[in-house]
Amino acid sequence: MEPVQVAVIGVGAFGESHLVAYKSLPYVEVAAVCDVNAGRAREIAARFQVANCYSDYHQMLSECALDAVSVCTTEDSHREPTLAAIAAGKHVLVEKPLATRLQDAQAMVNAARAAGVFLTPGHIMRFETRHALVREMIARGELGEIVSITARRNRPQGPAKTYLRMPAVLESSIHDIDLLLWYIPARVRRVHAVHRKVNDNPNPDGVWALLEFENGAVAFIEALWLNPDKGGIGANDAMQVTGTRGIANIDFVNAGLSVWSESGYFVPDISHEPRIRGEMFGALKEELAYFTRCVLEKRAPDVASPEDALHGLEVALAIIKAAETERDVLLETK
Repeated sequence: MEPVQVAVIGVGAFGESHLVAYKSLPYVEVAAVCDVNAGRAREIAARFQVANCYSDYHQMLSECALDAVSVCTTEDSHREPTLAAIAAGKHVLVEKPLATRLQDAQAMVNAARAAGVFLTPGHIMRFETRHALVREMIARGELGEIVSITARRNRPQGPAKTYLRMPAVLESSIHDIDLLLWYIPARVRRVHAVHRKVNDNPNPDGVWALLEFENGAVAFIEALWLNPDKGGIGANDAMQVTGTRGIANIDFVNAGLSVWSESGYFVPDISHEPRIRGEMFGALKEELAYFTRCVLEKRAPDVASPEDALHGLEVALAIIKAAETERDVLLETK
């Protein structure tokens, strides 16, 4: 069996994580990496023994025999490399959010449909064990009809100056919005939101949103970048899913592993991309394994859909608008 030939466009911190995950899959070969920072591309290629590195993705797409591409550029620069990869006939996984503008996301979806290639949004939480198990319970009817969901996704203050280059809803809460759309079989019809700016960051440090769905379900989202940097927990994430027949609680703080050391208290990542024996485990590896298996088997991915990603982006932008205008936003129903 010939391995799936993949490339990573954008090898910053999370692009590097994609590379490590791909290198942990025996049926995948990372054929090339690309970054606008040529020095970074060379350094990553040398460190991970990737044969080809580029600073121009057009050149890479024309010279390398690729099956698939991960687009891990900054959130507002997904459109052009994605469209170029689609035009070259490559299957594409695009990191979340699919785009920061609806017209860009729609252009990517339209191009993939016309070219007959896979466009997979990088919504990693659909591959996280606890969230995926809750989805299975919902599908089997064990929780009954979903009445409400509450979600928090709170982060330390230190990294905020970097990550709040985007509104928190697009940077972090987009995960929770996507999970809501996965769990609730309806579209969002009304958005109420407020935000607050506490520190000197490019965007507000706190956002709270109340979402009403067409079927009557309600969801509440909180996104903060105010956790104490030395508090040890890093991410303070949780979700409660309430149905007519049961309740599911997901807690990332009390995850079953914590460490006290001379440098303090911390909770290691055991869910998203833990590294063991030099390889990656966890949700990111599962996501990329699923994507590349679909490429290998020539079957369309269906765990995370471009259509959900489009509506998720629509909801995220509505939250931003509602918070900025201090007025509820009504979304068109289909």
